[in-house]
Amino acid sequence: MKELMANLSKSGTTRRTVRPLAVLVALMLSSMAAALVAGTAIAFGGPPSSATLTLQAPAQSVVGQNVGVVAVLGGRQGQSAGHPITLLVDNVQLATKFADSQGRATFTIPGTTLNTVRVYRLTAVADGGRGRRSSAVASLSVIAAQPPGQGSGSGTSAQRTSLSLAIPTGSPLGNDVAVTASLKDASGRPMAGQHLALMLDGVQLKSDDSDPTGHVAFSIPGKKLNQAGGYAVEATFSGSHGYSASAANATLTVVAAAIQIRTVPAVAGLGFSLGGVTATTGPDGVAALPVPASGIYKLTSDLNPDATGTPTVRAGFVRWADDVYTASRTIVVDGPATYVMGLRVAYSASVRYLDMTGRAVDPAVVDEAHFSADDGTEVALNTQTGTTKVWWTANTTAPVQSNGVTAAPIKYRAVSVKIHGLDALAPDQQEWTPADGDWTIRLEIYDLSVRAQDAVFGGAASGQVRLSWPDRTSVAEPVGADGRVTFSGLPAGNYLVSLAGVTTRVSLPGSQVATLSVLSSTDVALEIAAGLAIGLLMLLTFARWRSLRRRRV
Repeated sequence: MKELMANLSKSGTTRRTVRPLAVLVALMLSSMAAALVAGTAIAFGGPPSSATLTLQAPAQSVVGQNVGVVAVLGGRQGQSAGHPITLLVDNVQLATKFADSQGRATFTIPGTTLNTVRVYRLTAVADGGRGRRSSAVASLSVIAAQPPGQGSGSGTSAQRTSLSLAIPTGSPLGNDVAVTASLKDASGRPMAGQHLALMLDGVQLKSDDSDPTGHVAFSIPGKKLNQAGGYAVEATFSGSHGYSASAANATLTVVAAAIQIRTVPAVAGLGFSLGGVTATTGPDGVAALPVPASGIYKLTSDLNPDATGTPTVRAGFVRWADDVYTASRTIVVDGPATYVMGLRVAYSASVRYLDMTGRAVDPAVVDEAHFSADDGTEVALNTQTGTTKVWWTANTTAPVQSNGVTAAPIKYRAVSVKIHGLDALAPDQQEWTPADGDWTIRLEIYDLSVRAQDAVFGGAASGQVRLSWPDRTSVAEPVGADGRVTFSGLPAGNYLVSLAGVTTRVSLPGSQVATLSVLSSTDVALEIAAGLAIGLLMLLTFARWRSLRRRRV
């Protein structure tokens, strides 16, 4: 103290200022010393995170007698010392003490507090702040005192009773829970007409008299169980004439509310979130969202979460079964529930063309194809849209009275497949559903073989054979060494084929072979030579005739 005052004086502090400060410091040190002498511990921080609290109390006592109980805060050696522990009797604070070096705090409950024949609830709480809290609960049955002069063999002392509690091991959030309390005497016989009470987390919920079998059936309202976790349930018998009080304790575990989202039709991989909980639908189209507390939540959906860039399924929102028409919505969670979302689903599929023999047909030869669905939808594919990875609506949602919505599958039919203005679609095409994969369509097309021959000698002609379609477009192919050329993929119709000015008409499928007889250059030369020879012969004949005539004259 003298050193402190000297330092203050050196710093320029006046005696008028130094004296009050010295007095204040002395008082603080004296108070701390007195507290230590009195045995009071100063606690810093909360109990260790691994600490557990237990409460040691007798099961029974006599009305008006003092009762000693001990609270023990467990943990590593020495870490529990100095932490405050509070004892409550029927939720009324009795005293607060600090744990000793062994983590123990001893309390005495005065007999003036235990002045009624009944069951008392004892609660010890170790609260170190920062959200760290440990608690322990015990029941104390207080019975009537034995009258003076009457021994235990007189038959007038209170007979012991036993109370048991039947409770489910677990219950969904917000559900009513049925529990049964059973009261028996010391001989195990049911006790009828006795008043029993049910407590939930220290608060009395209900009371009733036991039936002839000694049972009382209680129901805990679901609205009281609005948080997932453990609830302390206690049944009490306060005693009656000739019978002691008794109690039974159990823990009711409430599990999170199971909220299910079911899609119609069932689509896997769709994402949903509810109050920070997320889930995706499985193959059955169901997503499970466990919610730990009752309340109002925002339900949102991600109907197309595929991040690959090449999804094969697309889902579009139609409606909820309970007549909500926005994909995201607000719901009230007070227990398990299922929400049904109606969807419009489309699949990515390609169209493949085959001829009547099963050979693949190049889709580039198809100018335009038309399709119709049984819901009235029409689809047209052409050379610009292509035939690969086309999106086809496969299902939509229709309302029904029984369960709100139902899936309505959509089937497609091919109407026409045009090649150069001619319909090549084969008859008796099957209906198709997009979920089945790629669509195979049969085309009624033919091959036309053209034989080009020399008109004079009958050998193979050369050159290019031109095929003209009914829409006046044409294509030319060179004649092979065998004098033939083949045109493939021709729908039924009338065609013109020509070579070297010679043209013939072909009708498919009536004729699939055509012959063109043309004059070659050799044929022309021979014709010219023959003509000249004939002309020369005729001149010679005419000249001879004139010569003979002159001689006669």
